[in-house]
Amino acid sequence: MNRILRLEPAYKDYVWGGDKLKSEYVNLLTEEVKLKANLIKKYKPRYNILLKDDKTYPSICVKREAFPRIFMTRKIVKDGSEYFGPYSSVPMVYTLLDLIKKLYPIRTCAHSLDKKSIENGNYQLCLYYHLKKCKAPCLGYQSEEEYDENIKQVKQILNGNLKQVEALLVEEMQEAAEKLAFEKAQECKDKLDLLEYHQK
Repeated sequence: MNRILRLEPAYKDYVWGGDKLKSEYVNLLTEEVKLKANLIKKYKPRYNILLKDDKTYPSICVKREAFPRIFMTRKIVKDGSEYFGPYSSVPMVYTLLDLIKKLYPIRTCAHSLDKKSIENGNYQLCLYYHLKKCKAPCLGYQSEEEYDENIKQVKQILNGNLKQVEALLVEEMQEAAEKLAFEKAQECKDKLDLLEYHQK
């Protein structure tokens, strides 16, 4: 506010094409980022070259498709996909995507994984399966129900609801331990440790 008051006597030198200052208040950082981007594109301020072109702040897209992909994008397509953000920092987006990839084996390929293509065996195992970064839903090795549960938890993370994801993982770990599925229980434990580390 002090900076604004100091600039007030000479604000006409800084505000292009107007003789009044207008204030808009928002409650969330994401709203502030969107408002800033829209105003820069609308008024194209002389001294602020950021976002005067077609660039926008990055968002994370959960694609509307069978076995949804998750990726960073700067373009919002109204096709039913879900978008989270926008984020003011690209490194922040990469950090979130890296965490998600470590927690869940989300596919990265652009194949159309409809039921018929999977049943006909149209696809082959890729390197990501052997690196344990994908469970090969393209070959039916992972059910759509299990995959969608992972996507549900990813959305909770992107909405900032880490506690709810942690509670689900604890429940899964306990159920796996009761069934003597110790490998599954350890997998849940590793995910919990990663979430705890990410919050530090």
